[in-house]
Amino acid sequence: MLSERLTGLVGDSRSERTRRAYAADWRRWEAWCAQQGTSSLPAAPIQVAEYVAQYGTTVEHGRSKPHAAATLQRWVAAIDAVHRAHRLPPPGADEVVRNALAGARRRQAPARQTAMPGQAQPLSLPDLRLMLTATASTTWPRGVIATRDTALLLAGFVGGRRRSELVDARIADFSWHAHDGFHWVIPVSKTDQEGHGHTVVLPRGQHTLTCTACALTRWIQLRATLAAAAAAPPGHDDTFMAQSTGSAQTLVDT
Repeated sequence: MLSERLTGLVGDSRSERTRRAYAADWRRWEAWCAQQGTSSLPAAPIQVAEYVAQYGTTVEHGRSKPHAAATLQRWVAAIDAVHRAHRLPPPGADEVVRNALAGARRRQAPARQTAMPGQAQPLSLPDLRLMLTATASTTWPRGVIATRDTALLLAGFVGGRRRSELVDARIADFSWHAHDGFHWVIPVSKTDQEGHGHTVVLPRGQHTLTCTACALTRWIQLRATLAAAAAAPPGHDDTFMAQSTGSAQTLVDT
């Protein structure tokens, strides 16, 4: 039996969103097992494979197509997580379950290659140039905001980062390296829940308009100038708008 403190630590090993998803997935698994008259814990790998096969090949009531392979994978991960919490062998490690998931992925691959109606398309470089041109301004306070937004847009585009990571970006997370441009240290991301940190390299560009290093330098220098003049830029966020500190401040001073 796990102690309350240990249970808390084990629970904190996953994000709140993951815990909620796993709890819902486990309830779904328990309901299916009750209908089948089988045990949910411990679960037989062949039953988990049948579970995957049912929802990966047939259309559930109220849906227009079978569940995605990624969803099935998460369901199995939730079942495995509960088994591990009870110190039981995870059924998802069995070959029959792995093969069922692989079959679902292979069967759904052709459908994934066809874009769904209304699906957002990746931002192209010509579109990015249009956005940057439309954002540009030399008036107060629009010019200050445009300088910041340009740096964020280019950092996100070149670094291939998520919106949440851009929102949480801090000037202190960026440092200059003469040989390859800026290094952006992301403390925690969706794929790094344990907080080991991830470094993204943002190199110089060939054109001033789309040069991430140029945009970041302009914003950091402008931010330092405004801070020194005690005229903080307008805005509500305290992340990328924060005063330059740490390694980013030394970049301004050099």
